[in-house]
Amino acid sequence: MVIVDEKDAPFRIPDPPETRVLKCLLSPELHPEVTNIGVGITIMPAASQSDYIGHDEGEMFYVVSGCGKFRVENGLYDMKPGVMIWVGPHEKHQMINDSDTTMKILWVLTPPGKEGEILKAAAGR
Repeated sequence: MVIVDEKDAPFRIPDPPETRVLKCLLSPELHPEVTNIGVGITIMPAASQSDYIGHDEGEMFYVVSGCGKFRVENGLYDMKPGVMIWVGPHEKHQMINDSDTTMKILWVLTPPGKEGEILKAAAGR
C-alpha cells in the first residue's frame, strides 16, 4: 500500500508561457512496488496553458476543479469538474485555462515514464 499527501509531493514549475504546478503523487521512481502507473496533479492558474506535446505514454486527465479547454489535433473540448479525457501515446494535447480561476487536474500515465521529468526537476531544486 502507498499513501501520499499531495502537499508532500515533489513538484516542478515550468517556465512561462507554460507556467503551472506539476506534482508527482505516484511513480515507480518513488515507490518501487508500483510498476505500471504514474499519477500526479496539475494546478493551472487563470489564463495559463500547458505545452502542446505528445509523448510515449497514454494519459488520462480528470478535472477536479476549475474549467478550461483541452486541445488535441482534431479539436478543442471543454474541461470542467467531473470530465475525464484519455489521449493515446504520441497524441498531441494541451490544457488551456481560459478562465479567471485556478484549474486542478488529476492525471494518470500508463505506462509510467513522463513523470520522471517532474522528479528530476524537483531533485535539482
